[in-house]
Amino acid sequence: MVILDNIKNKQNRIVVIISFFLISLILVLSFIFFNKYKENEKIRKFQEQKRVEETNDRDMYISTLDNFNSSFSIQNFREIYDDLYRDKVFFHPLGWIQNEVYCNGNECNIKYIRSEPDAFNYVVLTKNNLDYPPAFNKNELNYESVFFDFSENKKILKDKVNYANCTDILSKAYRFDTMINSIGSNLEVLSPSNVFLINKEYEWMEYKNLMQGQLILNTSEFQSLDLIDDFFNGDFVTYGEMNLRNNDATIYFNYLCLN
Repeated sequence: MVILDNIKNKQNRIVVIISFFLISLILVLSFIFFNKYKENEKIRKFQEQKRVEETNDRDMYISTLDNFNSSFSIQNFREIYDDLYRDKVFFHPLGWIQNEVYCNGNECNIKYIRSEPDAFNYVVLTKNNLDYPPAFNKNELNYESVFFDFSENKKILKDKVNYANCTDILSKAYRFDTMINSIGSNLEVLSPSNVFLINKEYEWMEYKNLMQGQLILNTSEFQSLDLIDDFFNGDFVTYGEMNLRNNDATIYFNYLCLN
């Protein structure tokens, strides 16, 4: 009987040891699998984050290029400027002098002042079959948010992607500045900066080193407007803003180039 009890106790100890070993093994394997799952989940989330980031970068890249490609050209600017000049001539015999103009793209605010103290003519400005009544007092007519349309689509073409080298376009800008200095005008050349502050290792990113800068034309000579149109013909130079005060003009152009 004692022998049987000893055998039974020994068997029980073996069962306990085996059970403990199996439980320990299960715990160890569970820990290993859990850590592996966490690691895989971390990798999956990182890859998903990178995928979303690349998708957002690509959308931004395409949107930015589309915006550039639909920017106003120098020819668009000339249409606005010529239209404003025709208005200036029209208003003058009515006793009004075109005093200040600010345009952001093709949307302009225009101010006229009285040239004759004893004459007042109320004038509604009409553009593209839209009437723009002025805000006024006895000495001023102010037209706000006047939109200028174009007789034909002269915006930058979407297939115009042969961006100039930055050195070439900057050299050309400085040559233009030297040329117009003789007629009392100048061209300020602002240095370019990177357009895309994103990962440049994307395979789909064709224009990795695309840069954008600004050219500011200060002039009172109509001739310089003809010259800038001819001088930068074929380059990716677009019109942005315009300030006119009496006979002085400040026009902001943007340029794109590859570094």
